[in-house]
Amino acid sequence: NDVAVLGKVLGALADVEDALGHGEVALDLDRAALRYKYLAGDVDGIAAGHHNFGSHSARHGGQIADGLAHILAAGLVRTLTGGDGGDLALRAAALLVPEMPPGSAPGTVQQLCRISDELPGVDLAGLLARLEPDTGAAEDAYRQVLARVQALAAGT
Repeated sequence: NDVAVLGKVLGALADVEDALGHGEVALDLDRAALRYKYLAGDVDGIAAGHHNFGSHSARHGGQIADGLAHILAAGLVRTLTGGDGGDLALRAAALLVPEMPPGSAPGTVQQLCRISDELPGVDLAGLLARLEPDTGAAEDAYRQVLARVQALAAGT
Protein backbone atom coordinates (compact mmCIF):
# COMPACT_ATOMS: atom_id res chain seq x y z
CA ASN A 1 0.00 0.00 0.00
CA ASP A 2 3.00 2.32 -0.30
CA VAL A 3 2.25 4.21 -3.50
CA ALA A 4 5.54 6.14 -3.37
CA VAL A 5 7.59 2.95 -3.35
CA LEU A 6 5.32 1.39 -5.95
CA GLY A 7 5.99 4.33 -8.27
CA LYS A 8 9.74 3.91 -7.81
CA VAL A 9 9.62 0.14 -8.35
CA LEU A 10 7.55 0.48 -11.51
CA GLY A 11 9.98 3.14 -12.78
CA ALA A 12 12.92 0.83 -12.11
CA LEU A 13 11.18 -2.02 -13.90
CA ALA A 14 10.57 0.29 -16.85
CA ASP A 15 14.31 0.95 -17.02
CA VAL A 16 15.01 -2.80 -16.99
CA GLU A 17 12.51 -3.40 -19.79
CA ASP A 18 14.05 -0.51 -21.74
CA ALA A 19 17.51 -2.04 -21.39
CA LEU A 20 16.11 -5.35 -22.65
CA GLY A 21 14.68 -3.60 -25.71
CA HIS A 22 11.06 -4.09 -24.65
CA GLY A 23 9.94 -0.58 -25.48
CA GLU A 24 6.16 -0.97 -25.22
CA VAL A 25 6.45 -2.73 -21.87
CA ALA A 26 8.80 0.02 -20.65
CA LEU A 27 6.31 2.69 -21.74
CA ASP A 28 3.42 0.94 -20.02
CA LEU A 29 5.44 0.70 -16.81
CA ASP A 30 6.50 4.36 -17.14
CA ARG A 31 2.85 5.42 -17.42
CA ALA A 32 1.94 3.45 -14.31
CA ALA A 33 4.99 4.75 -12.43
CA LEU A 34 4.08 8.36 -13.20
CA ARG A 35 0.52 7.79 -12.05
CA TYR A 36 1.70 6.46 -8.68
CA LYS A 37 4.34 9.17 -8.30
CA TYR A 38 1.67 11.82 -8.79
CA LEU A 39 -0.59 10.04 -6.29
CA ALA A 40 2.25 10.04 -3.75
CA GLY A 41 3.18 13.67 -4.45
CA ASP A 42 6.79 12.58 -5.04
CA VAL A 43 8.08 15.68 -6.85
CA ASP A 44 11.59 14.32 -7.47
CA GLY A 45 10.12 11.03 -8.66
CA ILE A 46 7.67 12.87 -10.91
CA ALA A 47 10.53 14.73 -12.59
CA ALA A 48 12.46 11.48 -13.06
CA GLY A 49 9.32 9.79 -14.35
CA HIS A 50 8.68 12.47 -16.97
CA HIS A 51 12.30 12.27 -18.07
CA ASN A 52 12.22 8.48 -18.40
CA PHE A 53 8.85 8.40 -20.12
CA GLY A 54 10.05 11.08 -22.55
CA SER A 55 13.25 9.23 -23.34
CA HIS A 56 11.48 5.92 -23.80
CA SER A 57 8.73 7.53 -25.92
CA ALA A 58 11.26 9.07 -28.27
CA ARG A 59 13.42 5.96 -28.49
CA HIS A 60 10.84 3.17 -28.62
CA GLY A 61 7.57 4.81 -29.55
CA GLY A 62 8.90 7.12 -32.21
CA GLN A 63 7.02 9.90 -30.46
CA ILE A 64 9.72 12.57 -30.59
CA ALA A 65 7.37 15.50 -29.89
CA ASP A 66 5.74 13.83 -26.87
CA GLY A 67 9.11 12.63 -25.66
CA LEU A 68 10.54 16.12 -25.87
CA ALA A 69 7.55 17.56 -24.00
CA HIS A 70 7.95 15.14 -21.11
CA ILE A 71 11.68 15.74 -20.88
CA LEU A 72 11.01 19.50 -20.90
CA ALA A 73 8.47 18.93 -18.11
CA ALA A 74 11.19 17.18 -16.12
CA GLY A 75 13.58 20.06 -16.77
CA LEU A 76 11.02 22.63 -15.68
CA VAL A 77 10.17 20.77 -12.46
CA ARG A 78 13.87 20.41 -11.68
CA THR A 79 14.41 24.10 -12.42
CA LEU A 80 11.58 25.19 -10.14
CA THR A 81 12.69 22.93 -7.29
CA GLY A 82 16.43 23.32 -7.76
CA GLY A 83 16.60 19.52 -7.79
CA ASP A 84 19.40 17.41 -9.19
CA GLY A 85 19.10 16.23 -12.76
CA GLY A 86 18.03 19.50 -14.35
CA ASP A 87 21.09 19.70 -16.58
CA LEU A 88 20.68 16.07 -17.56
CA ALA A 89 17.09 16.72 -18.66
CA LEU A 90 18.10 19.80 -20.63
CA ARG A 91 20.89 17.90 -22.41
CA ALA A 92 18.50 15.05 -23.22
CA ALA A 93 15.98 17.52 -24.62
CA ALA A 94 18.70 19.18 -26.70
CA LEU A 95 19.46 15.84 -28.35
CA LEU A 96 15.88 15.64 -29.59
CA VAL A 97 15.64 19.19 -30.93
CA PRO A 98 17.37 18.43 -34.26
CA GLU A 99 14.79 15.71 -34.92
CA MET A 100 11.91 18.19 -34.61
CA PRO A 101 10.66 20.84 -37.03
CA PRO A 102 11.80 24.31 -35.89
CA GLY A 103 9.48 25.87 -33.34
CA SER A 104 7.52 22.66 -32.71
CA ALA A 105 8.41 22.31 -29.03
CA PRO A 106 5.63 23.45 -26.68
CA GLY A 107 6.18 27.20 -26.39
CA THR A 108 4.23 27.85 -23.20
CA VAL A 109 3.66 26.13 -19.88
CA GLN A 110 0.02 25.68 -20.84
CA GLN A 111 0.99 23.84 -24.05
CA LEU A 112 3.49 21.72 -22.11
CA CYS A 113 0.84 20.80 -19.54
CA ARG A 114 -1.72 19.97 -22.21
CA ILE A 115 0.64 17.36 -23.70
CA SER A 116 1.86 15.95 -20.38
CA ASP A 117 -1.58 15.81 -18.82
CA GLU A 118 -2.81 13.50 -21.59
CA LEU A 119 -1.38 10.61 -19.57
CA PRO A 120 -3.89 9.21 -17.06
CA GLY A 121 -3.09 10.36 -13.53
CA VAL A 122 -0.67 13.07 -14.61
CA ASP A 123 -1.42 16.60 -13.42
CA LEU A 124 1.59 18.66 -14.38
CA ALA A 125 -0.50 21.83 -14.33
CA GLY A 126 -1.50 21.21 -10.72
CA LEU A 127 2.05 20.33 -9.69
CA LEU A 128 3.49 23.45 -11.30
CA ALA A 129 0.83 25.60 -9.61
CA ARG A 130 1.94 24.20 -6.25
CA LEU A 131 5.65 24.64 -7.02
CA GLU A 132 5.27 28.17 -8.45
CA PRO A 133 1.90 29.84 -7.84
CA ASP A 134 3.00 32.89 -9.88
CA THR A 135 2.17 31.82 -13.44
CA GLY A 136 4.37 34.59 -14.83
CA ALA A 137 7.37 33.26 -12.92
CA ALA A 138 6.63 29.73 -14.11
CA GLU A 139 6.49 30.97 -17.72
CA ASP A 140 9.79 32.83 -17.22
CA ALA A 141 11.39 29.66 -15.87
CA TYR A 142 10.07 27.69 -18.83
CA ARG A 143 11.40 30.26 -21.30
CA GLN A 144 14.80 29.91 -19.63
CA VAL A 145 14.57 26.12 -19.95
CA LEU A 146 13.74 26.43 -23.66
CA ALA A 147 16.56 28.93 -24.25
CA ARG A 148 19.06 26.66 -22.52
CA VAL A 149 17.88 23.66 -24.54
CA GLN A 150 18.20 25.63 -27.79
CA ALA A 151 21.71 26.78 -26.81
CA LEU A 152 22.73 23.21 -26.00
CA ALA A 153 21.24 21.96 -29.29
CA ALA A 154 23.19 24.64 -31.18
CA GLY A 155 26.37 23.66 -29.37
CA THR A 156 26.84 27.02 -27.67
